[in-house]
Amino acid sequence: MMEDHRPSRPWCIHPFLAQSCQSAAARLTRLKRRSRELVVGELNQWAVSVVISIAGIRPIRRWRTNLRFERLAVKRALGEI
Repeated sequence: MMEDHRPSRPWCIHPFLAQSCQSAAARLTRLKRRSRELVVGELNQWAVSVVISIAGIRPIRRWRTNLRFERLAVKRALGEI
């Protein structure tokens, strides 16, 4: 009779696979958290820009550039999820 080489615990998979799954899950969690933070940051900046425009002050160009980079980062993060 052939020996059964399967692990005794059904959830116990190859250590390398387990590790890569774990790191992928951690990376996904980090990406989700980061994208959520960026979206919240963008909403806050949007609110600030509305207040600034109501006050009649033109937004700073550098701030706009940062916002564009953040939007790209959000899209990149969401694309990877």
